[in-house]
Amino acid sequence: MLFPDSAKNAISSVFYDKTFSKCNSTETIDSEGGIVRTISESSSYNGNVRFNNLGELQAELGLVKEIDVAITCPTDTAVEVNDVLQYNGVKYIATTVIPYDSHKLIVGSKWEKQ
Repeated sequence: MLFPDSAKNAISSVFYDKTFSKCNSTETIDSEGGIVRTISESSSYNGNVRFNNLGELQAELGLVKEIDVAITCPTDTAVEVNDVLQYNGVKYIATTVIPYDSHKLIVGSKWEKQ
């Protein structure tokens, strides 16, 4: 059974109160042959951003890599694994993206510029 649009809209209006951005990413090769990834802010989305109880979420989902942020957002949010996201000036790389009937769950780790 699919989650009705009216319920999705009700959830969105109440819970998706934070704005995060998906960043554009370009890769170039430097003079020594290393890959340099350049990030620039692009699309903005609304979602619910949380930083607490991430250990429980990590165990529940069976994730090996530690996570620093969990975002729930509408299912049509155009975010995929390895996308760089920004919230409150901090960049995260999406490590897991799981769509559900009523929302999309994005978990990520802080992005360290290489």
